[in-house]
Amino acid sequence: MNVIDTLQPYSSITLPPDTFTPDVAAPPHNAEPEVTEKKIKNKNRFKLYAFIFMKRAFDIAASFFGLLLLAPVFLIIIAAIKLESEGKAVYTQRRVGRNGKVFKMYKFRSMVHNADEILMNFTSEQRAEFEISFKLENDERITKVGAFLRKTSLDELPQLWNIFTGDMSLVGPRPALWNQDDLVARRECYGANKIRPGLTGLAQVKGRDELPVDQKAAYDGEYCQHMSFAGDLHILWQTVVSVLTGRDVSEGGPRRS
Repeated sequence: MNVIDTLQPYSSITLPPDTFTPDVAAPPHNAEPEVTEKKIKNKNRFKLYAFIFMKRAFDIAASFFGLLLLAPVFLIIIAAIKLESEGKAVYTQRRVGRNGKVFKMYKFRSMVHNADEILMNFTSEQRAEFEISFKLENDERITKVGAFLRKTSLDELPQLWNIFTGDMSLVGPRPALWNQDDLVARRECYGANKIRPGLTGLAQVKGRDELPVDQKAAYDGEYCQHMSFAGDLHILWQTVVSVLTGRDVSEGGPRRS
């Protein structure tokens, strides 16, 4: 597998698999169209590399300054969580990253510290509901501070560290839970598993909690086919608007996407 096969999901630019195959013979005298086509391929290849470099550089810079500037907010949130309930303020979830690699994603804790134990004591109907969508309409495990963090999406802020270290990007498909095989499989059809998952993405600004798995995967595929720096900035802006207006957010259930 050559470099283009790996990087192709980052762009809608189409390059053949033999782009890097060296010529074995000199081109014929009348091969001017072929030379022109080769120049176009090289130009597209340069655009692809430039976009990938610019996207990663922006992620590093934005996450670094975000962690630095939001440090006081982090301290306030941590204090509020620990004042309301015992346990660690930040926890990790196993999520599926680029190329199916599982990584630890950081979040502010929005439930009581023994949430998993309480889940085991739920009725069979409640557990069945939870296993379908990983959420409950009125989840008693969510704390008051946690409900506010989820409504404002502040519980996602620790993922700035995931972005800085390279597990995630600011914009991309939201990382699936390690056991969301259906979502991972549908994304595979669109090549969406080959790029870094994001803090936000096209599916999030199109519907956030309310989209079914098939539609989420379709939006993730659309993003992969039309990735651009301007598009990322637009999605980031739409995310801010969505969070500030509280649009398409389910407060009662744990947001898993």
